[in-house]
Amino acid sequence: MLERVARGQQKTILELLSRRVGRTVAKESVLALLYDDRADGGPDNASLVLSTQLYYLRKFIGAYGWSIVTSGGGRGSATFYRLIPTEAGQ
Repeated sequence: MLERVARGQQKTILELLSRRVGRTVAKESVLALLYDDRADGGPDNASLVLSTQLYYLRKFIGAYGWSIVTSGGGRGSATFYRLIPTEAGQ
């Protein structure tokens, strides 16, 4: 599945999550991986960009029996993502 994802942010996100299948990855870790090497630190709307990339990535990996689950993120709490087999999320 990973080799079928085009280069870019979606592939970077999937590579990170696939190294930690079933375990949580902090949103801040994903953003750091995507933007820390940029001189400007990334776009002002980096969280929105990440949400959009995750939306399309979820649609793609669903066909392969995988899902990205989001947890946390309410009222100042940290947001986390997990890559899991689809049947595990049900």
